[in-house]
Amino acid sequence: MASFDEACEIVPDDHISSADFDYDFLWGASTSAYQVEGAASEGGRGPSIWDVYCLTNPGRIVDGDNGNNAGFTYYKTKVNLHSITFSSFYL
Repeated sequence: MASFDEACEIVPDDHISSADFDYDFLWGASTSAYQVEGAASEGGRGPSIWDVYCLTNPGRIVDGDNGNNAGFTYYKTKVNLHSITFSSFYL
């Protein structure tokens, strides 16, 4: 089971399994829309503060990346829902 060190940081254990959690533990998944969504100008979406920042300060972001493309999950809804379902998450 994972533990905490003196700095209260998680110390991973190579042998973590679902048995380490209570039987009624609920797993979840989340993402940050800006980091994975892409489609920066689709569906009526306007520029966010991060869109403006990344596009006007490309030297401040590693590799000059921005949210225009990201992971394109905006276009992969069916695939993403299938992945979540396959992973046994409840919708």
